[in-house]
Amino acid sequence: MTATQPLLPGTRQRKRWLLRSRGGVLSTLVDAGPAAAAIAVFRSYGYLDGSIAAAAGTNRQNINNIRRGTYRTVTRELSDRLLSLTFVDLLRHVDDFHQVTPVGAARRVRALAVLGWPLTQQIPGRVKLPDQVLRADQENRTITARTHRRTAAVYDTLSMTPGPSARARAYARRRRWPAPLDWDDIDNPESQPVVTPSGGLTDVEAWVAEVRQWRVSGVSADSVLAWSGVSPMVAAQRLRRHAPDLVTPFLTLDMASRRHSRTAGPDQEVNVDARMVGVPSRRTLRRSRPQEAGA
Repeated sequence: MTATQPLLPGTRQRKRWLLRSRGGVLSTLVDAGPAAAAIAVFRSYGYLDGSIAAAAGTNRQNINNIRRGTYRTVTRELSDRLLSLTFVDLLRHVDDFHQVTPVGAARRVRALAVLGWPLTQQIPGRVKLPDQVLRADQENRTITARTHRRTAAVYDTLSMTPGPSARARAYARRRRWPAPLDWDDIDNPESQPVVTPSGGLTDVEAWVAEVRQWRVSGVSADSVLAWSGVSPMVAAQRLRRHAPDLVTPFLTLDMASRRHSRTAGPDQEVNVDARMVGVPSRRTLRRSRPQEAGA
């Protein structure tokens, strides 16, 4: 065969060429059942044939025929593309006002709360948006793709940075919400966290594990207290019992805070949580002067 002869379909030469060009895998027809099942899952979460077709690199009619059973077989390439599709791929091919599942956005909001980002600070200027996402998830309602994208953009920015709110962190810990690193596929409603939140530990044990991780990473003791919302006295008590090798810097902070408390003068407004270095207190006490005899 010369270089100018066409590679006619069905000929042995064309089959050899296809094998070489496709890495030794000859395209064949395969059962359409797995591809139809994948399409059914995506449609159950609100994605239409057009979005699935655009993400898979085919046309809407092929997707329609596969899910209706008109096609009993499909090419191996199309089947592989459909089976490898993710929800992230689908979200790239829907417009801003398309209704999508709130699962991925709600998981992101909760994961940011685990890091200490309260709902009011996750999306500046859109205070109610994270709350709306959580309500939609709880009530099994949908959200727009625009809302999902805005939440995902904030998550990508903050997901590796500790937040400023000890209250948000404690709230999320009590509810055992998964952290960002616990998710392997955060947008897939069928997926589960890689590890259970807190690893089945008690609140104190989970806190000690976090402190150990922060200290190994080089975080100072006062910054640990600011992020975790625990006073030096409580921190020293917990670590003396559960992690004696970590207690020394927290004992130093506790003694310093006690000396500061004793030296506070009369009528001086003393912060009840002054021992919580870097953490604003919720309430204060005013020391009153002792009444003079006969007053």
